[in-house]
Amino acid sequence: MDIISIVSGVAIGLIAGGGVVFLILKKTLEKGNHALIEEAKAEGKVIKERKLSLIHI
Repeated sequence: MDIISIVSGVAIGLIAGGGVVFLILKKTLEKGNHALIEEAKAEGKVIKERKLSLIHI
Protein backbone atom coordinates (compact mmCIF):
# COMPACT_ATOMS: atom_id res chain seq x y z
CA MET A 1 0.00 0.00 0.00
CA ASP A 2 1.23 3.40 -0.79
CA ILE A 3 1.13 6.41 1.50
CA ILE A 4 -1.72 8.11 -0.41
CA SER A 5 -4.03 5.12 0.17
CA ILE A 6 -3.24 5.04 3.86
CA VAL A 7 -3.74 8.78 4.34
CA SER A 8 -6.99 8.85 2.36
CA GLY A 9 -8.29 5.81 4.28
CA VAL A 10 -7.50 7.45 7.60
CA ALA A 11 -9.11 10.72 6.49
CA ILE A 12 -12.29 8.98 5.32
CA GLY A 13 -12.41 6.96 8.54
CA LEU A 14 -12.05 10.09 10.67
CA ILE A 15 -14.78 11.90 8.73
CA ALA A 16 -17.16 8.94 8.96
CA GLY A 17 -16.40 8.40 12.65
CA GLY A 18 -16.87 12.09 13.36
CA GLY A 19 -20.25 12.02 11.62
CA VAL A 20 -21.40 9.07 13.70
CA VAL A 21 -20.26 10.70 16.95
CA PHE A 22 -21.99 13.94 15.94
CA LEU A 23 -25.30 12.16 15.32
CA ILE A 24 -25.11 10.21 18.58
CA LEU A 25 -24.32 13.34 20.61
CA LYS A 26 -27.07 15.29 18.86
CA LYS A 27 -29.69 12.66 19.72
CA THR A 28 -28.47 12.39 23.30
CA LEU A 29 -28.59 16.16 23.81
CA GLU A 30 -32.06 16.38 22.25
CA LYS A 31 -33.38 13.79 24.71
CA GLY A 32 -31.79 15.63 27.63
CA ASN A 33 -33.16 18.97 26.46
CA HIS A 34 -36.63 17.51 26.04
CA ALA A 35 -36.57 16.20 29.61
CA LEU A 36 -35.44 19.58 30.93
CA ILE A 37 -38.18 21.40 29.04
CA GLU A 38 -40.85 19.05 30.35
CA GLU A 39 -39.56 19.46 33.90
CA ALA A 40 -39.55 23.25 33.54
CA LYS A 41 -43.12 23.22 32.21
CA ALA A 42 -44.28 21.14 35.17
CA GLU A 43 -42.50 23.45 37.60
CA GLY A 44 -44.00 26.47 35.87
CA LYS A 45 -47.50 25.04 36.32
CA VAL A 46 -46.88 24.54 40.04
CA ILE A 47 -45.62 28.11 40.44
CA LYS A 48 -48.60 29.45 38.50
CA GLU A 49 -51.04 27.50 40.67
CA ARG A 50 -49.35 28.78 43.84
CA LYS A 51 -49.59 32.39 42.64
CA LEU A 52 -53.25 31.95 41.69
CA SER A 53 -54.04 30.43 45.09
CA LEU A 54 -52.34 33.38 46.81
CA ILE A 55 -54.42 35.84 44.79
CA HIS A 56 -57.65 34.17 45.90
CA ILE A 57 -56.75 34.36 49.58
